[in-house]
Amino acid sequence: MTRARDIASGIDYITGIDAGEVLPHIIPGVLYPAVEGNDLDGTDIDTSHGSTYTYGTTHADGRMYYYTDIKGSKPIKDPRIGAHFGSQRHKFKSLQLLEQETATHGSKVYSVDGREWIRAVGDVTTENGANGSNIRIDAAGEYVEIIGYFIDANVSMHTSSGRYFEIQVDGGSETTSNFGTATVSTPLADDRYVDDGSVINLGLSESLGIHTLRINHDTSSHSLFCVELIAQDTSNRSNIQIPSQNVVSYGKKFTVSGTPHYNPFAQSQTGADVTINSSTTNTAKLTGGWSGTGATYYSSELDTATSLGLSAWVSGGEYFRPVNGGRVIWWVNSSGALKCSVNMMPPAGTAIGGVTGGHNVPTGTHNWATKYQPALHSTTIDHSQEELAKTFWYREFGNGSANGNANYKDASTLVGDGDNDIAYVMDDGLTSISGDNVRTDSNTEMGGHNGESTDLFYMTFIGTGLSHSIISNGTNQDTLANLPYGTHILKVARTNSNTATTTIDGVSLGDVGDNYGYFTEMHIHQPKKPPIPEDAVVLADYMLMADFVIQGAAGVEKLSKGTRILSISRDVFFDGGSANLSLSSMYPEGFYTYGNTNGYLQKLPFFGSGVVNRYEANTSSGSTLDFTNDGTNFSGGTFFGSASSNELDQSTATGNGYFGGIHSLDIGTYTSKLGPVDDNPKYFRGNGYEVITPIHTSFHYQTFETPYLHELVGGDRNMEQHNLVVTPDGKTWDEVTRDTS
Repeated sequence: MTRARDIASGIDYITGIDAGEVLPHIIPGVLYPAVEGNDLDGTDIDTSHGSTYTYGTTHADGRMYYYTDIKGSKPIKDPRIGAHFGSQRHKFKSLQLLEQETATHGSKVYSVDGREWIRAVGDVTTENGANGSNIRIDAAGEYVEIIGYFIDANVSMHTSSGRYFEIQVDGGSETTSNFGTATVSTPLADDRYVDDGSVINLGLSESLGIHTLRINHDTSSHSLFCVELIAQDTSNRSNIQIPSQNVVSYGKKFTVSGTPHYNPFAQSQTGADVTINSSTTNTAKLTGGWSGTGATYYSSELDTATSLGLSAWVSGGEYFRPVNGGRVIWWVNSSGALKCSVNMMPPAGTAIGGVTGGHNVPTGTHNWATKYQPALHSTTIDHSQEELAKTFWYREFGNGSANGNANYKDASTLVGDGDNDIAYVMDDGLTSISGDNVRTDSNTEMGGHNGESTDLFYMTFIGTGLSHSIISNGTNQDTLANLPYGTHILKVARTNSNTATTTIDGVSLGDVGDNYGYFTEMHIHQPKKPPIPEDAVVLADYMLMADFVIQGAAGVEKLSKGTRILSISRDVFFDGGSANLSLSSMYPEGFYTYGNTNGYLQKLPFFGSGVVNRYEANTSSGSTLDFTNDGTNFSGGTFFGSASSNELDQSTATGNGYFGGIHSLDIGTYTSKLGPVDDNPKYFRGNGYEVITPIHTSFHYQTFETPYLHELVGGDRNMEQHNLVVTPDGKTWDEVTRDTS
């Protein structure tokens, strides 16, 4: 780029005046620091405004402010860029000393992972050891300050007896809630050398806007792993929020805003729901078309010319609601209007086996209200609607067996001979491999050890397709494509000396070929980006989860459609009684917990419309537990499986792969609470959860770089702004608001 163009871009960015060709981008606003609630002149911000001031709005002096307690704070870029909806996780992994702020404030001030909007104050340190990687606050006066656009937040911390923190919001009074307090040490620790944080909801109930959350030291030390900021308009729970912002699209500057539904196919133009019925005759349809005006059309913003996959949902001149999820992008056209492009997964996918002809139809064959397993219609694998999301070498599923801990064997130390039972869950709590009686062959691939049906492995992933490769013989095999978007469970069981049977979500694909069921690398696929115009600025890029359908039968290899699975080994909060975490090679989640101490309980915050509990049942020793929203009965929703009337009954059967949950809650933030156990010596046994969440980031397998690793992020991760372009030369939000140097 020439110097003249550099200068032109700078003028364009600062003034919004077109001075030459620039890339489409968002122009972030600026927030000024209101140190201890004072404006830049040092006057109380309410007094100088002439009335109570709301942070993030325009002050009487023409500026917009954020609250901070850190003296010497600088203006920051306004985080209200693009679109916002749901939960977004931000990890705490490193500290960078801010010398100017430190000198002015009088004590050390750090950025957290280089972010200008997350800072730590005091003698804060980092940890990297048996309990994972985090930042740590140890003494009175130490705190973490987070500026963001949110209504509520979750914090992940190492929990044990006598450790808790307090918070303040926008300079208000400190709470006395003892957040994170527990009477027992978390079973997630146990020297596994992975993050053992439990996620705790703060219950803020703020109005959606710019807020400053301060996490204060209270007692003992606090190992903090991440914060999750939650954005939602609770009066319009299904609408994404596009705050008013300036953008450059098609070389022109526009001011845009909006509140569209997260699912462009959920309603007609009149706001009437397009509801899925329980019948093979599908009535979830409109007759006018995909985009138009009136009761017979879907979203008026839908741009069919730049969308993919819609034709598969048209039959007999009728336009059926796509129920298998896909990718959604919101952008701005040459007139400054919001547009939506999609890539929707078809009614049926393709696979190496298990197919039924004629199944790739929107009506007349499938009951979409009960069809929880993928429909497959052809053995000609079609990845034309997909992109490669991530490739994993089998050795990546491990960390040296927890640095040599015999209780936690994984694929990184897998050997060629012997019966190896392994499991490892990635940092996202979802992607995993567990194997019973598995081995490595020639140190290049892994699979079942012998020719027995119990010699098997499971792999969980989120996406729409899968393929694998074997280095030793140069084999590359497509396995699956165009599945409903969500979590899937692959099972490969070796059946004799050279064959193996593969299933996906309980659907048998048959024999995978004469390769023993081995693999070297797994390639995960997801819906590719719709072909939006290159001159258009992007405001949101997310995956629409497949419409939720309840799992129809028990089985560890099965799960409900359209969910995010979470292993019990990550994020869960435990309290009230001792619990044990154990590796289980026969569960896709890789681990299970059990406890029979009266008072035992576990909790998980989530953003969505429901949650599924996955567990082992036993008619003689299974416990019946309260199943509530953090101790309060759920309001609305429908219980299913072994759950009813705010209880979960684990004694209805004996075996693995059982489930119970609630769905159809109003979309929002909840905390699933199981327990306390009150029927000792009966047991609680848990494997994990499935979160029924409406959307998910398009960048699930984009890693977060720490000083030690490239980690998957985890959490609900509904909508993110990290990759939105915010400068004329194409830099993203993360690139301009993070500096780890």
